Amino acid sequence: MDSLSFNAMPAFESVGSFQVDQASIQEKKERLKAKNRKYYFDNKERLNADQKRHQAENKCPHDKCKSRCLECGGNEICQHKKMKQRCVDCRGSQVCKHNRRKDQCRECGGNGFCQHNKRKARCRECGGNGFCQHNKRKL
Repeated sequence: MDSLSFNAMPAFESVGSFQVDQASIQEKKERLKAKNRKYYFDNKERLNADQKRHQAENKCPHDKCKSRCLECGGNEICQHKKMKQRCVDCRGSQVCKHNRRKDQCRECGGNGFCQHNKRKARCRECGGNGFCQHNKRKL
């Protein structure tokens, strides 16, 4: 070992009773990456076509998503003519125990508020999107 330099030693690693060649492991990893890339690009066109067909099937005559169309009576619309998940009267999944939308409830710690306890869009310090470049409030 004294006469051999570190670079001259073969790239073997002992794992239990097996010796593993680092070059062959790297080779296998590269082949697997190439195989995965080929699979991804071969199926990408097919997936895009499937998504487009699915989107076209889900359009109503009003050129909206069928499930969200108010005129067609989509299944995501409640009897109060609102999105079911956001309807306070139906107690949708996005409504908290204070009868507010979860993201807009201070007591529940909704994410619609910044660290200054203001709505994110209306906070000048946080650079909310409710202000124009002249620092005036948008309507």
